Amino acid sequence: MEIDDFPSHIIEEIRNV
Repeated sequence: MEIDDFPSHIIEEIRNV
């Protein structure tokens, strides 16, 4: 956890697409 300004779970969702 570096920057709590960017939702990391969102990236995982788009990465799963």
